[in-house]
Amino acid sequence: MSTVLILALAAACVVLDISFAPGATLLGGRAQLTLVVVALWAALRPEAEAMLLAPVAGVLLGLLGNEPLGLSLIAIAPVVALGAMREERSTERRFASTIGLVAIASLVYVVAAVVISRVAGQTLPLRLGSFRTIAVVTALNLGLATVLYWPLARTAGDPGARPEPRRL
Repeated sequence: MSTVLILALAAACVVLDISFAPGATLLGGRAQLTLVVVALWAALRPEAEAMLLAPVAGVLLGLLGNEPLGLSLIAIAPVVALGAMREERSTERRFASTIGLVAIASLVYVVAAVVISRVAGQTLPLRLGSFRTIAVVTALNLGLATVLYWPLARTAGDPGARPEPRRL
């Protein structure tokens, strides 16, 4: 995929995440569109694309959002590393492992947000650090990942498969 399209995807995800998602809360949490798309991209697409998408999305979230500037970049980096460690790129047998990657990404993001906010000297609201909110955010991210998995998996294709010869 072209670099311009990946940058546009990052910008679109961040703008949608920041503009629409704050109003869409459920039980004190909200799905993180950018995090879910980066995790799915890291699991389904080539490493080079994920390594371009994640930092751009992280920096844009920091610049346009209301969190410390490096928080998103630091929290998204392990997601790309976990996605890159996987060898198999087939889309047929990886639904469970991809959803697992989204769950781990959600937990890493929340833990990184809490730690970095405390290091920066910000006081955390009690609900941010509660286990119930973490569980709700993870569940919402998993639901969003389940919805977005199929379209992204269809565009990923199967790079390990050989094309069938055409018979006339």
